[in-house]
Amino acid sequence: MLVQETPTRSMQARTPRLAQTAFSFAPLFIVHAATQLHVFDHLADGCKTAPELQIACDASERGMEALLDALVGLEWLEKKGPYYELNDDSDKFLVRNRPSYSGDIFQHFVRDVLPTFQDLEMAVRTGKPPVARNRHDDGSAFSKSFVSALFPD
Repeated sequence: MLVQETPTRSMQARTPRLAQTAFSFAPLFIVHAATQLHVFDHLADGCKTAPELQIACDASERGMEALLDALVGLEWLEKKGPYYELNDDSDKFLVRNRPSYSGDIFQHFVRDVLPTFQDLEMAVRTGKPPVARNRHDDGSAFSKSFVSALFPD
């Protein structure tokens, strides 16, 4: 006897993978927003609460709490009671004045890389890249941005 799969059971089996794929862009944008708002920089001198960071980053209370909790979930921050703090990775790579700061890579991907993926379907259809990066007039700015994001001063 075959067990017929109900739509609910089928959806439950597919949902985690669908959700993971559909929201895979989110970590990039979350960390990018945090670097642009200087969240990690403000935490470099010690733990802070969401309201303290909201003021320091000139953000809304609701938005800051959501961002901070997302960063905790992504393991870029730690939360102890009402206090948020850096972990080893965020302290090393996402605080601007650290020698190993690498936060600009998020800006490069958001600004320069992701927009080209919006034309992926057309690139597949035509066989042509959405943007030619091997031309001097267009490619040099992209390359400069990419290299400086990978190897900050």
